[in-house]
Amino acid sequence: MKKLYLHIGYPKCASTFLQKEIFRKNKKINYLRSKKNDVIDKNVELFWKNIYIKNNFYFKKNYKKDLYFLKNLNFKKTIIFSSEDITDYVKLKSVYHIDPNEVFRRIKTVSKFFKIDFKIILVIRQQSDIIMSRFAQDHLFMNILPKYKNFSAVKKFFERKKKNKEEKKIFDSFNYYLTYKKLRKYFQKKINQ
Repeated sequence: MKKLYLHIGYPKCASTFLQKEIFRKNKKINYLRSKKNDVIDKNVELFWKNIYIKNNFYFKKNYKKDLYFLKNLNFKKTIIFSSEDITDYVKLKSVYHIDPNEVFRRIKTVSKFFKIDFKIILVIRQQSDIIMSRFAQDHLFMNILPKYKNFSAVKKFFERKKKNKEEKKIFDSFNYYLTYKKLRKYFQKKINQ
């Protein structure tokens, strides 16, 4: 079975450094990214559209055709796709309107159909540092948590015991063990500790 590496984040865990300095510059890596030298790679765009941008109807109807290019990849080099959005619950829900479990299901479907062994790269960092960095950079929390206008309010949210269903999902998205268990569920043979 062909191997393809999928770097899925976490956001704010050196993703940009990995993408620009390691994946892009290493001669042994074929880093498949949406833009190369300001030219959009339509195949890579279609990969991400099918994985987390399009709805289920579109995915089921089109993924075999849209992602056919995977059959023709040159696997002599290490192939890497990278998107920290996959582990960014807030962005998946507020921008792409998709559940992370559905993203993992789609990757597994693609893996089975194209007979590609997706190896998952997951980089973590102290949760409090990620949360502070995310809040400082782009305030995406505000799309789902509009009442948290400053960082001390966000901090109180994470410290609070009672949370509604959506708040609990946000909170749980920073629980690395839960993410690991989800990955084990979908990619059992592909997780090395």
